[in-house]
Amino acid sequence: MGETEGSEGRPFVIELGSWCVRSGRASEAIPDEEVGVGLWKEGSWDGVGLVSRLDGIKDLLVVESSTFLDGRERVDLVGTVMEGCPELGSIFLLRGAAASSFAMGRVSAVVLDVGELAAVASPVTDGYVHKRAVSKVDGGGKALSERIRGAISPSEFNMDEAKKFLFSENFKPSEDKKYELPDGTIIEVPTEAVDDAAVWVSEPLPGMIISSINKIHGDFEKTISNADVLLCGGTSLVRGVPSAIFEQSEARGVHFLAAKGHDRTLQNWRGGSILGSLGSFSTLSITRADYAEKGASLVLSKCA
Repeated sequence: MGETEGSEGRPFVIELGSWCVRSGRASEAIPDEEVGVGLWKEGSWDGVGLVSRLDGIKDLLVVESSTFLDGRERVDLVGTVMEGCPELGSIFLLRGAAASSFAMGRVSAVVLDVGELAAVASPVTDGYVHKRAVSKVDGGGKALSERIRGAISPSEFNMDEAKKFLFSENFKPSEDKKYELPDGTIIEVPTEAVDDAAVWVSEPLPGMIISSINKIHGDFEKTISNADVLLCGGTSLVRGVPSAIFEQSEARGVHFLAAKGHDRTLQNWRGGSILGSLGSFSTLSITRADYAEKGASLVLSKCA
């Protein structure tokens, strides 16, 4: 991707999600989106695929979504990009939880990202993600999709069991509706099936959030105890999921904030876009000259 007119002074922001890639110039309202493309997945990433999207880019901000690269992986990523993109002048890596917090106007929060593969709770204070306090529950949108498919497939379920799963005792017939699952599949399903699946997804989340909060001690304990929990991630758009999470969590003293509708899928990218638009971004990023002089130690210190 080459430079566009009037964009030379703005960093290029790219979000590495588990099942899609979002990219665009900092301060743009809506990024380009490639669904079904995972440049980062479960312990490996496609360096060639990332470099191929950066032709002509001079300043880069990489948002890591909810998946955490360790120190070695971050050093490898920066090295590969610097080597493969000779025109690149600077780079910065931003964790998705910090980006979501920025997008909601917060510097401190507990970010709950309900994504395609997992739900992740990440405490953030002053823009720093406390990695040791991060909690994760496997089974996000993909597991939800599989459960719903199984529930509406007579060949996979005993019908008596399926009825217990799908319908409450006070069931009243209602017209089936079309839903788009997180993987893009369109299905027709009774409303009750989605409600039940939403409860199933949300059950472990309140405990996971509180576990993350309780792992923060010392100077940050009061800050994170009083912070809001921010909801984001594509699976949080599934009907019934937010209300089930809110009800169960607020009963335990956890206060939620959530962006409206589709905005929740863009929180990570928009937070990166906001940071990239600030005049202070140049002081955060790693320049090619500094990287050539200090190498891996600079990546580990600037992109903690």
